[in-house]
Amino acid sequence: METGVDEHQALKDLAVEFEISNDPVIFVKIILKVDNLLKYTISRLRASRPYLQNVEYADLYQTALLGLYRALAKVKQQEPGGKLVYNICRYVANEILKENKDRPVNKTQESFENVIRRELVDNTKVYADLEAEFIRDRFRKLISAGVINEDEFDILKRHFVNEMSYRSIARQDGCSVGTISKKVRDSLNRLRVEFRRRHWEDG
Repeated sequence: METGVDEHQALKDLAVEFEISNDPVIFVKIILKVDNLLKYTISRLRASRPYLQNVEYADLYQTALLGLYRALAKVKQQEPGGKLVYNICRYVANEILKENKDRPVNKTQESFENVIRRELVDNTKVYADLEAEFIRDRFRKLISAGVINEDEFDILKRHFVNEMSYRSIARQDGCSVGTISKKVRDSLNRLRVEFRRRHWEDG
């Protein structure tokens, strides 16, 4: 689907109508409207989790529809349409990963650093501008709550998003590599606890 505000609002209107009527015809209209979004989310998951490439695409799509249905059940009239688009992506991804959690994974357990990388990089690519704003809002909340400060967040962005080395960041900030390493390590430890507390690690 397109990522414009009008398209998001049109989807939101259909979702609200479906919530009221539970009409399967409206659900089909919604599927047609978000078909490209579902396919794109599946392709992103397959790219980041190679074991999903061994699962039949039709099975993944059916699971995606369940995720779509659950996202629609959570729609709130006061939220912007872009939030619904984000929730669809999130619920689709969660359903697919949950359905296939017992499949063998030929890699070590994902590090928390990669969880942060997904939050700061991958999600912003999937969810486009409005949805990226929702992701960034997570970190604003963490900063407001005192979990990390602006300086630490800026270092995380430079390291994970801009792929700068500790040495390059230290040179920019006029401090030692050890100082940057400690700031990253300490902030990640605090974020790890908070992400688990808020159940953000899986989506």
